[in-house]
Amino acid sequence: MPLAELARPSDTSVRDAVGTRRLVLGLALPVLALGAARWAATSELALRHPRIAAALFTWIAADALMLGLLLHAPERTPRLTAIIASLASSAALVLLAPTPAVHTGLVQLAWLERTLIAVIALEVALLCAQGAKVWRQTQGSPPDRIRSVAQALLPTPLYRLARAELSLLQIALFRWNARPDVPAGTQPFTNHRHLGPMLLALLVLQVIEAAATDLVVRIWFPTLAQALVFLGEYGVLFTVGLVKSLRLRPVLLCEDGVRIRLGLLRECFVRYEDILEPAQTLDPHEVRAPTTRRMAILVWPNVMLRLRPGHAGRAPRGRSDIQAIALHLDEPEAFIAALRARIDPSV
Repeated sequence: MPLAELARPSDTSVRDAVGTRRLVLGLALPVLALGAARWAATSELALRHPRIAAALFTWIAADALMLGLLLHAPERTPRLTAIIASLASSAALVLLAPTPAVHTGLVQLAWLERTLIAVIALEVALLCAQGAKVWRQTQGSPPDRIRSVAQALLPTPLYRLARAELSLLQIALFRWNARPDVPAGTQPFTNHRHLGPMLLALLVLQVIEAAATDLVVRIWFPTLAQALVFLGEYGVLFTVGLVKSLRLRPVLLCEDGVRIRLGLLRECFVRYEDILEPAQTLDPHEVRAPTTRRMAILVWPNVMLRLRPGHAGRAPRGRSDIQAIALHLDEPEAFIAALRARIDPSV
């Protein structure tokens, strides 16, 4: 093959790069346009002409969100439901976060305010109809149906984020003295004993820092202090949930593979036939290589699972195929012995 062909980027890499640029533009351009429009709506000129300010701000908000919608999916025409959702989002933005000039203009332009409310009502009606349809079609318990409705109505990244946050809060607030999640027929191996003391120390520092920050900031900035207290309380809940999830979600040797879990932070599954060699001797260069997936935090890994070529997986940022997985376990010797027995029962 000529060297020019080797140096030429593949069509897939070019498409990925173009798609990434469009995604960034689809997020950045609407934010910049809305920020500029809101800044202009606070000017003295906007206060002198509130009707024009309200109309222009409404138009820019709708146009910016539609631009983002088109940049996210340039190869196909957006569906009508997506267009209505974008318009409803811009209408909610105008109604819920107006500047004084825009608020005055909306009061004077009653027809514009009623139009924005009608667009939001239409989107709510469409979401309710879609949710009712998914509810009727889903079989199972009410929690399963609720999850199906949420997955159908929310964007995939937002649904995953909401599900992860709710799972974390549930573990932090309710699952006290719960038994670890170990299905029948699996062999668990813990990985939380080394992290527990460090995270508990971090928890104590978070409580002290939140109290001290609230005491100092509340004197001069009461509103900011309330926001910081909320963030501090959420950080404490996050740490508590993380500590508990590490104990409740150990690494599992299943019937057909290894389920590697790092609390609620990370999870991956590797089949036994994809494992070339488990080892305790770790090369620092191999651990730091982009082809190695790190499944350990705040501590150096003590187990390396080297994978066979062609393993179905991608390394971080999709740079190359995964060749190894590094993790830390409380009993690495017992884990490697049990894993080798599963890979080759004759040993």
